Amino acid sequence: MPNANTPHSRALRQRTAIARRQQIIAEGGLNLTVLIHKPAADALRALTADGATKTEVVSEALLTAAKSKAL
Repeated sequence: MPNANTPHSRALRQRTAIARRQQIIAEGGLNLTVLIHKPAADALRALTADGATKTEVVSEALLTAAKSKAL
């Protein structure tokens, strides 16, 4: 079922998103906004085509790169 678009429903989703963002930052996370060029954007779209989120894909790539660099 799609999200309801009533003012109350939108406000609830916004509060939930704000709370989640604040929790992640409080746990040491980072809120990051990135502007990428078309080739990288196309690669990201391809990686998320299977239903993975952008956050999941980027996080996994960063962790993989950090592990390979540490070796």
